Amino acid sequence: MISQGLTLTILGMVIVFIFLSLLVLVMVILSAIAKRVAKDPEGSEDKKGTHIKPSDSTEEELVAAIAAAYSQT
Repeated sequence: MISQGLTLTILGMVIVFIFLSLLVLVMVILSAIAKRVAKDPEGSEDKKGTHIKPSDSTEEELVAAIAAAYSQT
């Protein structure tokens, strides 16, 4: 009875180890694929000029909305 329990325990541990090893392998492969897909095809250019600053009217509307919400409390 004890030997069957030990056999079952060892078999379960081996199966879990194999499953987790396969899971790690798949994650490493997917990570490599994701890095390859995410690379910029034109190289790494500086993109500081792509940020759009909100206009003054948007900021004024935001201040008005905050003031209106604050006055309701």
